[in-house]
Amino acid sequence: MLSGKATLDTCVYPLSSLTIVPATRAQRLESQLRIHEEWGNGATIDEHLEREASIYRVLTSFSPEPGAHIVWVLVPRDDPQTLDYLCSCETHRHAAITTAKPPGPSPIPRQSVDNHSSVEDIVAYAIETVFTPLRLRGKGYASHMMRLLHHVLAPPSSLSLASPFPTTEWGAPPVIPPGFGNARVSYLYSDVGPFYASCGPGVEKRGGWVVKGPKSTIWEVNRLSDALDQVWGRRGGERDGERVGLKRWRRLDEKALRAILDEDADRFRDDLMRWERQDVRAANVTPADGHLPSSTLPGSVHTKRRTRFALLPNSGNVNFLIHRCLLGLPPRMRGRGIGLESTWGARVDNSDAFISWVIEPNEAPDRILVTRLRCPSVELLPTLLAAALEAANEYGMTHIEVWNLPGELCDIASVLGLGGIETERDAHLPAMKWYGDDVDGEEQIEWVMNEKYPWC
Repeated sequence: MLSGKATLDTCVYPLSSLTIVPATRAQRLESQLRIHEEWGNGATIDEHLEREASIYRVLTSFSPEPGAHIVWVLVPRDDPQTLDYLCSCETHRHAAITTAKPPGPSPIPRQSVDNHSSVEDIVAYAIETVFTPLRLRGKGYASHMMRLLHHVLAPPSSLSLASPFPTTEWGAPPVIPPGFGNARVSYLYSDVGPFYASCGPGVEKRGGWVVKGPKSTIWEVNRLSDALDQVWGRRGGERDGERVGLKRWRRLDEKALRAILDEDADRFRDDLMRWERQDVRAANVTPADGHLPSSTLPGSVHTKRRTRFALLPNSGNVNFLIHRCLLGLPPRMRGRGIGLESTWGARVDNSDAFISWVIEPNEAPDRILVTRLRCPSVELLPTLLAAALEAANEYGMTHIEVWNLPGELCDIASVLGLGGIETERDAHLPAMKWYGDDVDGEEQIEWVMNEKYPWC
């Protein structure tokens, strides 16, 4: 058995001698102590540990079931409880939905459009806090841990389709704890570019988490305010103290937002079914000459559908981000009465349209970061941005940021002169891994509603 700091500093373990296991209570505490060294943000150890304990209490209040929030550690097989483990990460179980694969043959007959539009509830895992101590970096431990992670999250059958577990190189596969081995998708937010794409379930440096949609649209607050004034000026200015064309909205605190998100999750299902039916109909449109391609005739090979998935917004994700935001407020923003009863979103009156946000004062520029945006009519975008602008001014933020603003909303923002700069982020890159035999790779998967709200 190899243990002790001196040994770890001077020895490289063969990968076949390592496995991953859920952390013991002592290993979880050790993981919190380790990340304080680099991610403590100036807090004392006691302050850091209290913040981590508070975050864990919030997480378990939303998802209390066993295994919902786990720290994993890479350990020698013969010493699984060692505090000298090599690296660690966390997983958080989330509810998600996907357009289900229809029963029977995977191609869709031309006549069956509506009958094959269905939505399936699936299990997703968010992965975060991938950490290796500085003295152990450069030895491939984190990559190996991430490769093994597939084998405890996903059904074994979904991984064996690609290739069998490489026992010659890695030894025996890790033991799947009760409640795991059920993921259809896992995801993470990378601050190291596309690195995790190389961490697949086999020895090849591929088949891992593929980056999807790392786009942001950012407004500078003063410019957005001027642009909105111009929009309202074109629509008639003010009447009886209210701006013409600006619909009323209702502020949402954390509690009110929960009910809105429950409704939003139900609409996610409707959205996926609608897009599914549109895809099927589009694939089966009869050409203008009236002749169907042989691939769409009954009894022949038919058109493949696109597979979509969405992480549901009402399993505590948005609310957790609010709690986490409050726990991470810098000293300059404490004592200002910011709490759960503050404004964390807005809903347009007599509409499904709403917006939610958190405050991001710890990364330049200071900004309101939109966590979820539902805008069923493009004409409502100015109203939703006005609500976010009001919050930005209230909290002293200089920018507003939205992740993956839908194309039609980008278009209307341009038409109305609302500005906003679209850019691809070089950090916090959303990346996903799909587990299943219904697609040939992540390139065929569309992550819809890929916004800030599932952040872990």
